[in-house]
Amino acid sequence: MCSSDLIPHHYDEIVRILSETGVDIFAVSETFVCEKTPKMFYEIPGYKFIHKGRTMQSRGGVGVYVKHGIDCKEIKLCKEVIQPEICFVEITCKHTKLAVGVIYKSPLISYTL
Repeated sequence: MCSSDLIPHHYDEIVRILSETGVDIFAVSETFVCEKTPKMFYEIPGYKFIHKGRTMQSRGGVGVYVKHGIDCKEIKLCKEVIQPEICFVEITCKHTKLAVGVIYKSPLISYTL
């Protein structure tokens, strides 16, 4: 996992890491991707990006890049969670299902169970 702290500002670095390592799944936090962010600033060729942004702000956000060709889908939570930020993806490999995710809690927000 990588705290990208503004994917648009670290786009080239993330592309380089994915290219050099060839990893299949890459999780990011603090994406700062919102509905108005142009796709060219976060879509990476060869990868599907599943993202969960903050609903109240343009900052924050978490996401998972999954290499094309890997069977995946977003795991929808039955309850909308604002904090911590959560994004889970179901990966199917042969006949096995795996859950891969990223969880981020801002240190500025108190959180209790």
